[in-house]
Amino acid sequence: MSGNPTPYTAHFNTGTQGTSIDLGADWLRASKCQWIPADEGQGLRLTASFPRSLTRLSLRIRYHNPMALLAGGGATIGGPKGMAYALAPNGGLLSPDGEIITLRPGEPTPELDRAAIYRLGAGQPLNYLDPKERA
Repeated sequence: MSGNPTPYTAHFNTGTQGTSIDLGADWLRASKCQWIPADEGQGLRLTASFPRSLTRLSLRIRYHNPMALLAGGGATIGGPKGMAYALAPNGGLLSPDGEIITLRPGEPTPELDRAAIYRLGAGQPLNYLDPKERA
């Protein structure tokens, strides 16, 4: 996950462009993980907020197909690099009303290529990916 937090100076018309930074570690540290029930589409929902508004955000997800793993393969959905997304701003800042753009396989993603890779479960609390609800 790579993005461009809004500089504090943006409010003084000095611009909002800058170098993208790796946002993955901080975002994951603050995130909550929730399994989505089968009747709602089944999957994994990760949610968290950013401490400041963003003007850009790109992320790559590498999801291993469980059936392929059981068969001894290591197929990743979206190809070897997974699936990449860019979030487009709405009115200069990212917002829930902004657009999610799925990048095409093979499309260059230099910022994401430089970003760190975070494996879910590795370095997270043991119950981070636990599918059972805790009382």
